[in-house]
Amino acid sequence: MLEVKNLQVGFEEAGKITWAVKNSSFSVSAGEILGIVGESGSGKSMTAMAIMGLWPADAIVRGQLYFQGRKIDFAQHKAWQELRGVMMGMVFQDPTSTLNPLYPVGQTVAEALCYHKKIPLEEAKRKALKLFTSLGILPAATRAQQYPHQLSGGLKQRVALAAAICCKPSLLIADEPTTALDVTVQAQILNLLTAYVREENSALLLISHDLGVIAQTADRVLVMCRGVIVEEAPVIKLFKHPLHPYTQLLMNSLPRLDRNVLHNIEKNGTAASSVGCVFAGRCQYCREFCLLEEPALKTITENRKVCCHFPLTKGRSS
Repeated sequence: MLEVKNLQVGFEEAGKITWAVKNSSFSVSAGEILGIVGESGSGKSMTAMAIMGLWPADAIVRGQLYFQGRKIDFAQHKAWQELRGVMMGMVFQDPTSTLNPLYPVGQTVAEALCYHKKIPLEEAKRKALKLFTSLGILPAATRAQQYPHQLSGGLKQRVALAAAICCKPSLLIADEPTTALDVTVQAQILNLLTAYVREENSALLLISHDLGVIAQTADRVLVMCRGVIVEEAPVIKLFKHPLHPYTQLLMNSLPRLDRNVLHNIEKNGTAASSVGCVFAGRCQYCREFCLLEEPALKTITENRKVCCHFPLTKGRSS
């Protein structure tokens, strides 16, 4: 469905380029949910923006992108105009910023159908009401006439989801779609996303800093650190036995009832080095070689990749 090769996203200042995403390569298949997890600033959202063609105007974007076998040229913004909304949909973290406060929410979805599907407005409104009902935006006729400020956070996120999937895109990207929601509504939104992928055989790229969300929803996981994919694995294998020290520290930072202090992901406040491994300055297993040589993402076992000179063994990670 989607294949990304050597994606780079950077910003130039004073003649120096700072890379927010560094040589990222991955793919996602139809019917698959691919999770991307990492700290804030690890490059998750910038990766999503690059795939959608929504990167900042001053960004430098390089690499190759293939969607359903078609090569997308990063220099040709028209290509994304043909894909966004129809073949690619995106659900953002804050639905308030994506819904027009001057229009009823039903009109927002109906107009998207009119624009992309070229259908009459009345037919689009009927389809929007049907979609609202299926997503639990009830009573649909009443909700469709309301404005974003009249809806709760959960309902607004459902409307944003309706706008993203109304044209049944083959690829759906959800960037922190449940961060501002309570646990009950969070579970409902995740169930709706999963149901859409399974029913439509679409691909979902789910971005989150919440390991619980990833564990509950994803089939396969990418772990990002400072713009680099440091580990890739099926979700069960990743949580059972992380191979990269950064992934292990992410796991250990989760709150647990059997200990009083959260594990600090930093190592004595040491800054990350500008050369070598991106995690070397915070890694408890760091050796001199790690500071000098940048590791490559390499296959360890079937469906497992890690970007580390000295991947964790079961003995070391226990």
